[in-house]
Amino acid sequence: MIKRFLILSLVFFLGALTTSATHNRAGEITFNQVSLLTYRVQIVTYTKTSSPADRPALEINWGDGTKDSLQRISKTTVGPDISRSYYEGTHTYPGPSSFTGFFEDPHRNGGVVNIPGSVNVPFYVESKIIINPSLGYNNSPVLLQPPIDNGAVNRLFIHNPNAYDPDGDSLSYELVYCKGTAGLDIPGYSYPVGS
Repeated sequence: MIKRFLILSLVFFLGALTTSATHNRAGEITFNQVSLLTYRVQIVTYTKTSSPADRPALEINWGDGTKDSLQRISKTTVGPDISRSYYEGTHTYPGPSSFTGFFEDPHRNGGVVNIPGSVNVPFYVESKIIINPSLGYNNSPVLLQPPIDNGAVNRLFIHNPNAYDPDGDSLSYELVYCKGTAGLDIPGYSYPVGS
């Protein structure tokens, strides 16, 4: 099976950042299939350590009409003014289908050049779980490289998530538009264009 790995939030920090910057920098949702209908889901967020905003719990929408609050299991410093928070939960789905699990949190970092008023745009991350017994167990790709790189003005920016698939499936990558409130495209978002 080929799994598409969507790069959901490519943003440019190529201007001067303002002092009003808040906390959300990057995030991911990964999952492991525990049984036919049960999945263990992991959320990782990368946030600005110096921000007063802190999330000891995050609400996850499982994609089947139900929600849960996942408690933070750990918070560690991974770079200058960058914290990594880890949340985990288990959920049993009602039956085979395709489900888009997501979380939304107010306020991403300020000063993002291609997101107008970025500090006031909710941070949104999603992951699709496909339950199909004829395909066997389906786990998400594992991301080994944290998305904590810094871009520079007039320089090529490359981030390799160093992903692998525990099921041995091939992976492909695709840039998609950044999402905000309710998983909708962010108004005024400028899609990155190569030079």
